[in-house]
Amino acid sequence: MKKSSTRLWISILASALFIVLTLYKVDFQKTGEALETANYIYLPLGVMLSLLTNIIRSYRWKYVLNPIQKISILSVFSVVSIGYMANNILPARLGEFVRAYIIGKKEGISKSTTLATIVVERIFDGLTLLFFLTLISLFFPLPLWIKRVGFAATVFFLSLSVFLLILMFKKTIGIRLVERGVSLFSSYIAQRASRLMDSFLSGLVIINHKKDILMAFLFSVIAWLAEATTYYVIGLSFGIDLPLYVPVLTVVIVNLGIMIPSAPGYVGTFEFFCISVLAIFSVEKSIALSFAIVLHAVLFIPITIVGMIYFWKENLSFAEIDTVKLSH
Repeated sequence: MKKSSTRLWISILASALFIVLTLYKVDFQKTGEALETANYIYLPLGVMLSLLTNIIRSYRWKYVLNPIQKISILSVFSVVSIGYMANNILPARLGEFVRAYIIGKKEGISKSTTLATIVVERIFDGLTLLFFLTLISLFFPLPLWIKRVGFAATVFFLSLSVFLLILMFKKTIGIRLVERGVSLFSSYIAQRASRLMDSFLSGLVIINHKKDILMAFLFSVIAWLAEATTYYVIGLSFGIDLPLYVPVLTVVIVNLGIMIPSAPGYVGTFEFFCISVLAIFSVEKSIALSFAIVLHAVLFIPITIVGMIYFWKENLSFAEIDTVKLSH
């Protein structure tokens, strides 16, 4: 409980800092005027694209899960929706644990195994975003701070990928190391940790399935392009009509930026990084803030509503989610 509380406060303080940085030197009158005069005719298309992005991500997760168990796309989408809803209302991306818990419970798969598939998904996300960033950097000069963000993300995702590959191909050694390390404190916990590690590594089985890897990567690319299109469409509402690579770059930096622990729904971090990228292309901060607010709502509200509907349809309770929170 104490650990969870500390994590929550760190997330809230981080968001508060980014909110201050976001609102610094903003002309609130201009922001209000931009929100009032925006052409909201593009909003329904933005909402549809936002939901489509999550459907595409559901197909991606289905391919990651395929080597473990074949699951219907409707079942996968319902759990993805609940997971994103939980991410939007709970701190520290706890929705990922909720998603692993629910799909494991529904389909009779180990929770550790399903959590590993979500880790694989996040690696696909990271590598796809870095792929886009590399492509853009080949044709357009990027500021130093974006290069540094890209370098840090590259080190992180490549290191994680290599580490998991080593664990997967040296599975027995990895399990023994964990068991021996934990056995110094408790033999019972060591045995449990060994079983959990074995289950977790079972979730990395996609590494041995080239077709599923290819399809998962393809759906990652399509999903991020669909999200970038959402950024572009909502930008049109505010007269932000920049080259197509700009929304892609914004998607990359915003989603790498929101890896920083923050309050539920990535409040503050989302707006800060969105405005920071648009500033490179001379979009006035007050206008960029109005765009970021509406865009954040489009990405946040529809999937949260859909997730809530599935949440009640699955007869889940917030007390059950609390159990998941406390167990992690």
